[in-house]
Amino acid sequence: MPRFLNPPTVPPPLSRYSQAVVLGGAYKRLVVSGQLGVLPDGTVPEGLEAQMVQAFDN
Repeated sequence: MPRFLNPPTVPPPLSRYSQAVVLGGAYKRLVVSGQLGVLPDGTVPEGLEAQMVQAFDN
């Protein structure tokens, strides 16, 4: 059974989807959706690596 994740520390999605879904039984898979590398103040870090790190932090 999938487990849908919408943490309170992340802005709510703009549409009807979950921020992330955990799938699987013995082997789990995390699927993320709509994650952007945006800082809490709404700015975007410079550079791809910094944006990717921020997207995973979000």
